[in-house]
Amino acid sequence: MEMATQFFQDQLQTANGAKARAYLRERGLTGRTIETFRLGFAPDSRNALKEFLAGKGVGKEQIEACGLVVHGPDVPVSYDRFRDRIMFPILSSREKVIAFGGRAMSPDAPAKYLNSNETELFHKGNVLFNFARARRASQGADGAGTIIAVEGYMDVIALHQAGIENAVAPLGTALTENQLDLLWKMTPQPVLCFDGDGAGIRAANRAVDLALPISNPDDQSALPCCPTARTRTTSSAMTDANLSTRCSPMPARSPKWCGCAKFRAAHSTHRKNAPNSKPGCGR
Repeated sequence: MEMATQFFQDQLQTANGAKARAYLRERGLTGRTIETFRLGFAPDSRNALKEFLAGKGVGKEQIEACGLVVHGPDVPVSYDRFRDRIMFPILSSREKVIAFGGRAMSPDAPAKYLNSNETELFHKGNVLFNFARARRASQGADGAGTIIAVEGYMDVIALHQAGIENAVAPLGTALTENQLDLLWKMTPQPVLCFDGDGAGIRAANRAVDLALPISNPDDQSALPCCPTARTRTTSSAMTDANLSTRCSPMPARSPKWCGCAKFRAAHSTHRKNAPNSKPGCGR
């Protein structure tokens, strides 16, 4: 996986990676940020990575086991899984590359974002993007023990560049129970800071529905919320607490969605046509 990561990083600096570099510049990312997150580029080729790894002595079985190629009984010749995509290495808790996420450069690609398939190393529902770095930042003076869960890779990276290094993201899907457990292991009060659009509100709703049944009712530490950010109101538990109109205490093991003005400001440079930020947030 380390060889593949270096291959993608090198490809980003080639002529083939010019469009990807331009895209990252347009999203406001600096060279330092690109290097910190080891962003790369998968060329539009069915065998560029496969041949590179084979030339380094990596066997066919190992390449397949790492999820780097599409293979199977119905695939006569395996081919690179990631093609013409900006590459985001996904790290384990020990900061080893275990998978990749790829953003398509072509608007005609069937999937805008594509993750590695499930492997012995990687189980998507058990991993948070930027987990290890965010955990380390949360333990420092600036992090104040807080972890912020946002929607995607680019949100995490833009926040990091803005100096907010304690952010994580699920891997292209709604938060899972295992991912919530990871958040709670880092902090008793994770903050879910999703977009204020329909998709972000739906993601927040799903997270609250998942969290409420497994939260600890004995832990009653308060968690601040945004008074004007419309939180989950269709759930009777949240409606009874009237959390959509005022700041109220809730169990510490219940994450809180926050349409956060600080978050909006940090990622406004790379997300065009973002909804207006919501005032009144203490974060």
